[in-house]
Amino acid sequence: GLKDNGEITALQIDFTNNLLISGGVDKTVKLWSLNDFRLVRTLKGHDGKITCLQARGETLITGGQDKTV
Repeated sequence: GLKDNGEITALQIDFTNNLLISGGVDKTVKLWSLNDFRLVRTLKGHDGKITCLQARGETLITGGQDKTV
């Protein structure tokens, strides 16, 4: 089920793709299935905590404390 090992700093429900998307202090974005709440994928790329995220269709934009998008 839904278990993250760190503080969550950004969250969005993506009904189009049936996902819960979380970003956190662990510098990752995680995609969770809304069907069974399992972790689908972990995305890495920021050098600081995730501060914002936005999903629309097949596009996911994230911003981090590292001042990158």
